[in-house]
Amino acid sequence: MPYRSLEAGMEVTGIEISETTTTIAKEEIKIDGTIYHGSVTDMSFDTKVYDGIFCYAVIHLLDTEE
Repeated sequence: MPYRSLEAGMEVTGIEISETTTTIAKEEIKIDGTIYHGSVTDMSFDTKVYDGIFCYAVIHLLDTEE
């Protein structure tokens, strides 16, 4: 089940570069969590501590410097 973590009561934060996909997640799927629209390189990781991070199809979107 794709939303098993949500069903278990986990707090989920996501980031998606596609505005369409972000809208679908927020409005149509109604994911209960924070979803940022933008590049993963723009997300601040300095002030938030995560228990785990799951990345899917991210590395190919980054250039050499990133």
